[in-house]
Formats: sequence, structure tokens, C-alpha cells
Amino acid sequence: MNAFRIVSAFVVCTLLLSGCQSLRFGRPGPEGPADRAFSDLLVMVEDRLELHYEGARLRWDGDRPEVYREEIDPVLVLFEARGFPPSRARSFFSAQLQAGSIVQETAFNQWEEQGLEGFDEVINFDHVLRPELQQTISRMEARLAAVEAGSLSMNYARHRLEETRQSMRESEYIPDDAVEAALSPFRYSLRVWRSPQE
Repeated sequence: MNAFRIVSAFVVCTLLLSGCQSLRFGRPGPEGPADRAFSDLLVMVEDRLELHYEGARLRWDGDRPEVYREEIDPVLVLFEARGFPPSRARSFFSAQLQAGSIVQETAFNQWEEQGLEGFDEVINFDHVLRPELQQTISRMEARLAAVEAGSLSMNYARHRLEETRQSMRESEYIPDDAVEAALSPFRYSLRVWRSPQE
């Protein structure tokens, strides 16, 4: 009997400790469609900056080392048609375009210091880069709509935001100031998107 009690107590303690560690160290999972859309949106923000780096390689290789700047007005028309507040739409996408410019300018400065002449392979602008950038805009628009219409878990959103910040900072292509520029609108938007239960 004593042995049974000792084993039982050990199992209970193990389960309790496991639960505490899970609460402390576990990664909060998405709770609904808005959380999943928010996570997708952060992935797209990072992907776009990688695309801007590829755009910098293309323009450097073509001896046109000027920053490729996307037009923001067509984007705003698309988002405002969905009912997004114009000021929030402009703030969000202005930040993304600014971050993309920082990525390109930083790359140009590095390559100039290195005396780099060009690259063996670059992506095609008309058939690959520009369509990809435009497609990410459409996908972002859909995810933003889902976040706006849903109920976002702040615990999950803050965790994913910090996770994305760390991932982007570890990238060899994305400078820290581009990371902060791209993610800056999320700090304000989290207050707007807060779930009523929080």
C-alpha cells in the first residue's frame, strides 16, 4: 500500500510539474480564424522583405542600383473598398514599403563597399518579382479582412509578433531598422484588434 501511494504521489507531482512547465514555456496556439489570419499576415510581411532583397539583386545586376518603389495609391484604393479606415491602411502599407526600401538601400551600400559587380543568377522582374509582390498584397488584404472581422487573442498575437521579430532579425537579408519599420503598425493595431474578452 505504501509503495502504491508513493508511486501515485510521484505520478501526480510529475503531471503537475509538466503542466506548469507547459504553461510557462509552451507556445500559445491560435484560438480562431483571426489568430490564424494574423499569423499568416506576419509571414507575408517577412516574405515581402525577402522579395525586396531579391529585387535589389536584380537591379544591382542590371546596373540600375536605384530602389524599386511600389505605388501605394492603388493599394489604398483596394483596401478602402473593403472598408478599412484610410488612415490605418496608409499607415500599414507605408510601413511595409518603407521597410522594403531599407532592405534594398542597405544591400546596395553593402555591395558597393564590397565592390560587388553582379550576380550569376537573378529573378525576372516582370514575370516573377512584380507578380509576387502584387499577389502578396492581395493575400494580405484577405488576411487583414479576417483579422478585422474576427476576435484576436492578444496572448497569441503578442507571442507571434515577438517570434516574427526574432526570425526577421536572424535573417542575413533584413536589417534591424527594416524589421522595426515593417512591424511598427502592429503595435497600434493590436489595441484596435483586441478581443472584447481581453
